[in-house]
Order: sequence, then structure tokens, then C-alpha cells
Amino acid sequence: MTAEQPQPVDAATGPRDRLTLTAGERFAWMTSEHTEWGVRARPGARGLRLADINIGSYGEVPDVWPYDTEIPRGALPNDTAEGMGYSIFEKQEVWAESCAELYEDAIQARWAPATDIPWASLQPLPRPIEAAVCQLSTDLSQRAYAAGACVSGWLQQISYGYLEVKSYLATQIFEHSRHAEAFRKRALANGGALGIEPPNHFTQRYMEAMNYTEALLCIDLLEAAFQVVLFEAGEELAQNEAERELYRRALGDKLRHLQYGRDHLAWVVEHAPRRVKELQRYLAKAEHALVADMEQPISSEPLIVLFGGGLEGIDRGAARLHALRLAQVERYLQALREAGFDHDAFPLHSHLAAYVEQPASV
Repeated sequence: MTAEQPQPVDAATGPRDRLTLTAGERFAWMTSEHTEWGVRARPGARGLRLADINIGSYGEVPDVWPYDTEIPRGALPNDTAEGMGYSIFEKQEVWAESCAELYEDAIQARWAPATDIPWASLQPLPRPIEAAVCQLSTDLSQRAYAAGACVSGWLQQISYGYLEVKSYLATQIFEHSRHAEAFRKRALANGGALGIEPPNHFTQRYMEAMNYTEALLCIDLLEAAFQVVLFEAGEELAQNEAERELYRRALGDKLRHLQYGRDHLAWVVEHAPRRVKELQRYLAKAEHALVADMEQPISSEPLIVLFGGGLEGIDRGAARLHALRLAQVERYLQALREAGFDHDAFPLHSHLAAYVEQPASV
């Protein structure tokens, strides 16, 4: 038996038994009239951004995307393309008007923990302070890693018609990973160690979410609102310039996460009002899980030590933590109001409500 002889190949058409094109069919793609030929996207003051190329039909984002392939929005469908297993095709499940700008902002604001944090500013700290910093860093690193893992799982389910959302979520996944890296480095860079694994009630809550919006409300609205306020307190928590810069950089990322979560909620409330009671249920479960985590000593005591400047300032630290919790609840409620979501229609978790209803007696 002799080896099979290769088929002769024509440079223009490829193997003759696989593809046969007539002269009229060659380069047919070059004269296709389905596209808006002549489009010229103009860069703005901040460069050529996604919003600048959403011209004409290319900027029309349908309420339901009809393709399971990786067809770019505005391209001509190819009947031979295979499905890619997407499961999210509805705009109201993922959309936020700000996602294109958030993507561009995230790309331009990128930073590297290895070189943009002044690690050389670290100096030995008293054992209680270093232990508190390491425990807080362990908590923040783990939560960032888990959030990134969750978002990445949903990203692959979103169909390509919502390119702006997919692009933005790619940056958010990177930012979660960056926070996981940066806070892990802080725990290991100054003579301390990683602390104890924090409680996982809240992480489990969004990992078990059965749809994208539920997971998003946990990560990019409730948790993001609380972390924004925490990072805003970085000047008080920081013991050196490295930590100050770390909190400042993390705050910039987290503000984008919160804006996306708020703007997505606003879109759903406006375009799918039938889902309001469903959203209430998601938030109630998320609040319950968050309270279960934040009231654990392993989560609260490191903040008390840092705010108090050590074990001798416990009372002062506890009072400052109380003020932080009040500000976190208020930022969360503010985000809901800005999204047009009425939290008065269902009760806020009692432990959170106590901060805003009777702030002095919590």
C-alpha cells in the first residue's frame, strides 16, 4: 500500500476537492454591499474610543442578539459559522450605558502592583499593627480573587453582540486579579504573613447565583459600595506610603465597578420593571450574606486595631469602625437611589438598617 498522494493546490482557490470557486465568486467579499461603506470614525480629545466607532448601525445594540457565533456586531453573518455556546442574548441582562466609557477609562488607568506601589516605603511595624494589616490584606486578596473568578465565568456566557460589556468585564476581571495580587504582596512584604481565611458567606452567595444580574448586584453594587468607602478611608488605615498608594489605586478601580453595577441596575429597572421584585429578593439575600461576614471578629477586629492605632486604642477604633459602617450603608443606599431603585419597598437587613435609623445605638 502506498501513501496517499497530496492533492494539487491552486494558490487562489486552495485544495480542489475542498473548495471550488468560479471567477465571479472570487473576492466576492470585496464588493459586498451589506456594510456601511464609507464610515470614518473620528478620534476625540482622548483618542479613538469605543463610543467614537459606534456610528450608524454599528452603534445599534439590539434588545435580543440573534447569533450564537462570534460574529462582530455589524458584520455579515456566515452561514457556515458554528455556534459558540453562548447563553446570554438579552440586553437587559447585561447592559449599562456607561460600559464603553468604563472600558476606555480602565485601559487608560491601568497600573502594576510590582512597580506602581512604593514598596520600599515599608518599615517594621508593631506586631498588632502588622498582624491587622496582614489579616485585612488576606481578606481583600481572597475576596478580589473570588470576584474575578465569578465574573470570568459569566463573561464567556455573554454573546458577542454586547461587545462593550464584554470588553469592560475583561478589564474588571484583570482589576480583580490585580487587587488579589497587590494585597497578597502587602501581606508578605513586611515581615508578617498571610492571615486566616475570611468567612465565605458572601462569596458563596454570588457563586451560587443562577443568573448574571444576581451575581452582578452582589459584586458590583453591594460589595463595591462597601469597598469604595473602605478604600476612601485608606489615609487613616495606611501605615506608610505603599499602603496609601495601594488604597488609592484600588479605589479608582472599585469606583468603576460600582458605576457599572449602579448603571446596570438602572437599565433593568427602566427596561424590565417586571423584574423589580426579583431584584429585591437578590439584594435581600446578598445583604444577609454580607452581614454574616462583616460581623465576624476576623473581619471587624483588624479594622478596629488599625483605626485605633493599636490595642491601646480599641475604643477609638470601634467608634471609627461604627462610622465606617454607617458610611458604607449610606453609599449602598445612595447607589440604589441613583439607579432609580426604591429600597423602601422592602426592608433593609435589620443590622444594616440600624446604622441609618439609630446610628448611635448600634
